[in-house]
Amino acid sequence: MRRKMRNAGSGAFDQRVTVQRVTRTPDGYGGATETWADIGTVWAECLQISGDESAVGDAKRAVSRYRFTSRNAGVWAGLTASDRLSWGGMVFDIRHAPDVARALDRVIEAETGAVQ
Repeated sequence: MRRKMRNAGSGAFDQRVTVQRVTRTPDGYGGATETWADIGTVWAECLQISGDESAVGDAKRAVSRYRFTSRNAGVWAGLTASDRLSWGGMVFDIRHAPDVARALDRVIEAETGAVQ
C-alpha cells in the first residue's frame, strides 16, 4: 500500500528561512576556526512542535523544536544535518533531515535553545 505524502499548498510557505553552512579554516595552531555562511534562502512553513526545559549542571537549557517545510528543490534539497537554519532572528540546529528525493516537499526538524 502506498502512503500519500502531505504536500503543503504554496500559500503555507509564507516565511523566509535561510540555510547556513559551516566552513572550517585551519588556525595554524592545530585547530580550526568555524564560520557560518548563508548558502540560500527559501519560502517555508514554520511550525513549533515542542518546547522543553532541562537542567545541565547548574544551568537550565530551554529548547524549542520546530518543523520547517519547503519545496524539495535547490538549496533545500541539498541541505544536511550539519547545516543550520536561520529564521526570525533565531538560529536552529538541524536534528532530522531525511532524504526524500522524489517528494514534492521536504520536512526538516530543527531546534533552538539557550542556556540560562
